[in-house]
Order: sequence, then C-alpha cells, then structure tokens
Amino acid sequence: MNQPQEKALLELQTLREKYAEKLPGIVKQIESEFKSQFTQPEKSSLEEIYRRVHSLSGSGATFGYTTISKTSRQLEDTIGVLLQKNTLRITKKDQATISKLINKLTDALNENPVQNKNDNALFLELTQLRTPELPSSRTIILIDDELEFCKSLSLQLSSYGYSVKSVVSLDYLEEHLVKEKPLVIIMDIMFPEGNLAGVDAISQTRLSLEHIPPVIFISQRDDLQARLAATRAGGSAYFSKPIDVMRLIDMLDQLISDSTNAPYRVLIIEDDEQLAYYNARLLEGVGIQTKVITDPFKLLEASNHFQPELIIMDLYLPGCDGIELAEILRQQQGYVGTQIIFYSIETNINKHLDALRAGGDDFLVKPLKPHYFVTAIEARAKRSRIVSSFMISDSLTGLYNHGMLNEHLQREFKNAMRKNESLIYAAIDLDHFKNVNDTHGHGAGDMVLISFSRLMRNRFRFTDLIGRYGGEEFSIILPNTKIEKARELLDELRINFSKIEHSFNKKKFTVTCSIGIASTPPCKTIESLQEAADTALYKAKKAGRNCVK
Repeated sequence: MNQPQEKALLELQTLREKYAEKLPGIVKQIESEFKSQFTQPEKSSLEEIYRRVHSLSGSGATFGYTTISKTSRQLEDTIGVLLQKNTLRITKKDQATISKLINKLTDALNENPVQNKNDNALFLELTQLRTPELPSSRTIILIDDELEFCKSLSLQLSSYGYSVKSVVSLDYLEEHLVKEKPLVIIMDIMFPEGNLAGVDAISQTRLSLEHIPPVIFISQRDDLQARLAATRAGGSAYFSKPIDVMRLIDMLDQLISDSTNAPYRVLIIEDDEQLAYYNARLLEGVGIQTKVITDPFKLLEASNHFQPELIIMDLYLPGCDGIELAEILRQQQGYVGTQIIFYSIETNINKHLDALRAGGDDFLVKPLKPHYFVTAIEARAKRSRIVSSFMISDSLTGLYNHGMLNEHLQREFKNAMRKNESLIYAAIDLDHFKNVNDTHGHGAGDMVLISFSRLMRNRFRFTDLIGRYGGEEFSIILPNTKIEKARELLDELRINFSKIEHSFNKKKFTVTCSIGIASTPPCKTIESLQEAADTALYKAKKAGRNCVK
C-alpha cells in the first residue's frame, strides 16, 4: 500500500468515526421531534422528520450500521403512509409503533458497525488502477536498433511536446523503465536477438515489474503471427513501417488521455455532511475533483462557479426535493447536457421514474459498495464528457467551437477581473493556408488543421482554453498567465509547428503561423481584449508572417 492509499483509507476512517460520534445526537433529535409531533402535530415538522429519517437510512447503511438503517427505513415507511393520507393525527397505534422503532434505534447505537474488509481491498485496487505514479514529463521510450530511424521519429514526436528517450538495444530495459518512468513504450519487434525479440523482452519485463506503461509495437513485419505475438504480450497498438506519424500521434494521445486530461468534476448535493464528504473522498481517491454542498439553495451559485460535468443528488433535501432541483437545472441552457445522478435509499420505482422524467439520467440506490459507487460515477462522468465534447467542439479539430470559446472567455474574463489576475487572449492564423488547399487539395488542408490543433492541445495546460473560430483561424485563452510567459509559450508553438513536415499524396510540405497577443491589464473589456489581439495579429502578418506580436 502506497502513501496516497494509506492517506485515503485514514481519511475515510476519520469520517466513519465522526459519523459514529454524531449518530447518538441524530437519533435523540428524531426522538425529540416525534414527541413534539405527538402533542403538537404540524405537516412541515412531519415532512422534516421524514427527510431526517430518510437521510439516516441511507447514511446508516453506508457507514455499516445495518440495524439503524433498516429501522430508519421502517420509520420512513410509517411516516410516508401518514403523509400520503394527508393527516396530521397520529393514532395511538401509530405512536406505539413509532416509539418501538425509536427504542430499537437507541438500542442499535450500542452495535458495532459492519465493515467489510474486502470493500477496502477492492477500493484500494481501484485507486491503484486509476492513479498510478505519473511521470513528471511527457516522456516516451523508443526502442529500435536503427539509429537514424530513432532520430527521425524522435524529431517528429518532439514537435508535439513529447520527450523521446531513444534506446538502440534491449539491454537494461527494466532499468530504463524504472529511471525514465515513460508514458508509453514504442518497441520494435525485430532485433539481432530474434525476429520476435522485442515482444519477448516486453513479456519478460511484465513478469519482473509490477506496472509497465502501454506498449506500441512497430515492425517491418505485418503478418498475423507477428501481430498475434504482440497482442499476447499486451501490446496496445501495432504499426508497420514506414510509420504513419499522424496515426501514431493519434494513438499516443489516446493512450495518455486518461492520465493527463483534466479530472472529472462532480458536484455532490447531500444534506448529511459526513455522508457527502465520505462519498467525495471515495471519488477523490481515483482523481475525480469534487465539490460538496449541503444546502440545496446554493446549487446555482456552486454550479456556475464549479461547472460540474456530473451532479449527484439525494432525492430528499431540506426545503425542496431533488426532483424540483433537477427541473430547475434543466431549465438552464448551460446544464441541459450535464449528467444528473440521483443517489438515494428510495426503492419506490415510481419515485425513480418521477426523477428520470424531471431530467435525471440515472437513479442509484444507497448504499453501493465503495468500488461499485466509484466505478459507476466515473463511467458516467466519462460518458458525460464525451457527449459534451460533441456539443461544444468543432467537428474537424475537436477544439472548442466559436460559441463555446466565447462563453469561456466571458467567464475567465470575470474571474481575472475579480482576482486581479492577468488573462491572455491570442489570435492565430495559419499562413497562406489557401495555397495549401489550392496546391495539395482540401484533404491536405484538413490534415494540417488537425495537426495544428493536436499540437496546441499537447503544448498547453488543460486549464488553457483552445478554440477554432473558423477556417484557419484559432484562439487561445491563457488564465493567470503573464504576458512574457505567454509570448514564450506561443513562440515555441510557432517554431514547433514550422518544423512539422506534412505529407499528403506522397508530397511533403511545411506550414507556418502568425500570432497576435493581448492581455488584461491593460485591456479592461472583452471587446478591447479581442480587438487588441486582432491588431497584434495584423502586425504579425505585415511583418512578414511566421512571428508573434
């Protein structure tokens, strides 16, 4: 068990202990509220008791208090019948039933919570799978005995922000992996040691090391036997020589996206504070960013600031219910595509259907075992991001489209003004792009646009916002970045793009770009910021293009 895993288990145990300390007070409060209801019945008070008992049913099950959870569920059913009858009068028979259940709750406080040690083991396994030790740089190990090939491929990959460590033999492979901690291994199959020596080396390394990164096999061979051997050795991809560099970059981006992309953002709406933070810690254990609110009336403020990709909410909350909140969210244009997952002890299928009709995407019933809960939420958050990307992205490049980039600019501008931080806005044009289309065809033009877009994604932080305005026009928003640093980064982008050798229909060519930069301060409005960037871009073109102004 590594240190982050130990910390995760310790924090979860601390939350369990806090819940145990709080539990007697919760039961005492429910008992006191019932006594008041017996003598002075009020519908609002009964509804509040119902919500509190419902919450106890769910949290009790999550923290291992089985008897408390089952007894609370019985209380919840009893109160539910009274509310359905729309009567405030509690008969002596119902009072006796309720008193008996409260006594059972009190007795259950002496029981130790049931904690399945296997749950911890499965959760730790999940955190290990999702959060391996990440390299500090975008390092790739290229293992091939052809030195000139290594030099050529390394130069192409380095233009996209990868640091390539070339190795020309299979000697000391394990030592190289431990030292470099690469994101990906690119391994040739054929070496002087044998026609499948590269495959054999990877298979042997898997027996010795606990974790090795994804492996891309490359080879002059393109026969089924070689591909089958590579697959059996755990290869993630196979490329036959000569290598299609753009396809290789696509595969590298795909393989490392889970470890380098921005974490999923999940908002949790739950009035039981211990339960809310317990669930949040489970998700944080696999790298998901969370925000907890226990007051549903703070939902809109929290959502606008946090911009969640997925929202988890209980069905019963103080002052309103989850169904009403879902309806309010779906009325907001910005949250039409946000995943809403109800997570409640409620088992009534009609309630589930009501929640889905109101805009919920799924209904999970408490309690789920930790590894089930994490896997379920992570899978839905991933799906939410994929669906959202289609709604907000340019179809060719995958970058933000014009409208979404403008929305981000408005939000980041407000943040910069509020925090008194510098915000950079850059306008970019590909130079003489019409000549590319006229000379090589529109297919070549599309290839260049995709290549430039991929280069920008690999070169900038996930907090930076990159979009395509249309044609060969792009924009980048760099939050909290000084003008000097922005100029340095954008000039590196320009230089690296000019080095990329594009190939289409066996013809090779290069393309350059011109960039204009503006910042706050001195710009005080979004309009002046964009105008300043456009003016700087015009100056770059007048200065001969292929420069940053």
